[in-house]
Amino acid sequence: MASIPGTKNKHGQIVVRDTGAASISHPYARVVELKCSECGKFYGANSCDVHERRCPHCQHGRPGEPLPGL
Repeated sequence: MASIPGTKNKHGQIVVRDTGAASISHPYARVVELKCSECGKFYGANSCDVHERRCPHCQHGRPGEPLPGL
C-alpha cells in the first residue's frame, strides 16, 4: 500500500499525508499521518507499516510515531 493520501488499509486506517520526517522506528522510512476511520484519531506511523497498521487508540495497535509540529 502506498502512502497516497486517501488510501485506506484493511483495518480502516486512512493515509492523511506523508510528513517527510524521518521515522524513529525504521531506518529509511518516513512518518506518515494516519486517521482511524472508526474512532477518528490521528497518529503517525512509519511508511513501511501503513499497509498493516491498526489504530493505537481503539484497535490495540502499536503506539504511533510523533507527528512533526505537534
